[in-house]
Amino acid sequence: MRRQDKTSCLFEAENEGDTDDPPRKKTTIEEQWEKNQGFELTSVEQETYEKYFYGSEHWNYFTNDEDLGPVILSIKQETLNNRDQFRILVRAISYTVHGLIPASCVFADR
Repeated sequence: MRRQDKTSCLFEAENEGDTDDPPRKKTTIEEQWEKNQGFELTSVEQETYEKYFYGSEHWNYFTNDEDLGPVILSIKQETLNNRDQFRILVRAISYTVHGLIPASCVFADR
């Protein structure tokens, strides 16, 4: 397998054409997003979403970060061991984070 030097790829892209300001090169994440036309959940992400979020009250927030590409935050409030907690699932093309945040870390009065 031949490894490409990213520096030479960027250098070649900068020198193409006669314009003074070449178009910005798309990141790998942007290219993957356009190719797939959205997110495709892996089995772990799908299982996590189905186990903890699907069919229960929760909120989804979407954004498009310049470096990360599209990002989805799923959040739900739940009580475990008599403690209020927030379950979060953050999904981006390059990573997924799932965990619990105690409500006491979010609200000063809990």
